[in-house]
Amino acid sequence: MLNIVIFKWIPGRKPIKIDTNDLNQSLNFVRKIKTLPRKKVQNFNFDAVESCKSLKDITNQINFKISNLLKLKIKSSKLQHFLKFNLKPTYLNLYKEAQQSKMFKLFNTPINKEHEILSPSDFGFHNSIKNTKKIIFIDFEYFGKDDPVKLTADFVLHPGMKLKDTQKKNWLKSMIQIFKTDNYFEKRLKFLIPFYAIRWSLIVLNDFKVKNKNNYYINNKIKEDQLKKAIFFCHLVKSKKYKEWLN
Repeated sequence: MLNIVIFKWIPGRKPIKIDTNDLNQSLNFVRKIKTLPRKKVQNFNFDAVESCKSLKDITNQINFKISNLLKLKIKSSKLQHFLKFNLKPTYLNLYKEAQQSKMFKLFNTPINKEHEILSPSDFGFHNSIKNTKKIIFIDFEYFGKDDPVKLTADFVLHPGMKLKDTQKKNWLKSMIQIFKTDNYFEKRLKFLIPFYAIRWSLIVLNDFKVKNKNNYYINNKIKEDQLKKAIFFCHLVKSKKYKEWLN
């Protein structure tokens, strides 16, 4: 282990307004990942950070994050009210509905290894640099083997992404086409995407428990903004608006 890091300067800036060409480049990036030899994927020894290869993986993470937030006893009445009377009931109702589905048992077990990909994980325009019309994707620190459904869902759900509904529809439709050799990809995506939304609702609440770089607790304005995002994700699940992206 040499502990050597090589950096290369990439001129450009973070893309602000996403256009069709940008979206196509993101899809082409995924297509290249999809064409990697299966042996190369199987021989890679590491899963992506917080990989989710089954519904059980996702629910384990959700349960842990909820428990962790409650255990910390964060002094925020708004947060506590949201967790107890919005997020938890929404999640439990979603899980109860899922249990009644014929697909529950299938998707609660890990996907077949032949459908795993080497995923960049935290993938999107929030981790990219635009040089003229070319998009360069960066920051693969969470890279590893994972279900492509997680990559697909996270791309449209990530709060750092500013995509229009039509762009979300195009992305999802194209990803379903890219992974059509996985007979259950589309059904798995439709089944799991609300669980990923609940997961994101908890991820954005991390600011309630962490300190910033200067070792000061995150200020209340940021916390309020993050709570609004968490509420949005819960509403997305309760209203089932995410289904509009998949039609």
